[in-house]
Parts: sequence; C-alpha cells; structure tokens
Amino acid sequence: MFGSTVLVGAFLFLAFGSGDSKSNSDSANSSASNAEMHTCTTCGIEYEGDGWQGTSDGVGGDLSLDQGNIFTECKDCAKKDMDRANEARSHKGY
Repeated sequence: MFGSTVLVGAFLFLAFGSGDSKSNSDSANSSASNAEMHTCTTCGIEYEGDGWQGTSDGVGGDLSLDQGNIFTECKDCAKKDMDRANEARSHKGY
C-alpha cells in the first residue's frame, strides 16, 4: 500500500512538475467542446478531460478524490473505489 502510494506520488510529481509551455493564444482558443474523451478502465463509460482517483498521503491520512492526466477512471468509479477503501480502513481489527 505504501509503495503504491509513493509510486502514485512520483507520477503526480512528474506529471505536474513537467509543465506545459502552451502560449496564451492556445489556451484562449481552447474550449470544453475540444476536451479529450477517455474511456473509464473500470466501467467502460466515456468521460471528458482527465481521469480521477482516490489518493492518500501514504501515512494513513484521509483519502482525497483527485483528478489528473495519469488517472484512468471516471469520477463515479473513483469515488466508489475511495468509499470502499475508507470502509476497509474503518475496520482496523484492534
């Protein structure tokens, strides 16, 4: 669990740290109708824009629902996964 969280964190750092060098005219010309479509790897439904995932700080903190270009689930599936993870965390067993 910790290793995968560190791996996700490293990918997030690389994804957001690399930065796009788009010009102002490119961003001014973009619109929601030009958003890229993706297919959710869980349910197969197409969604617009970046994918979603429930992420953690890696040290037992609360999960949060985050969006990024490295994630591959729609918001509903990511929310369901996060809810299941929170449910599992509530049964600590001690």
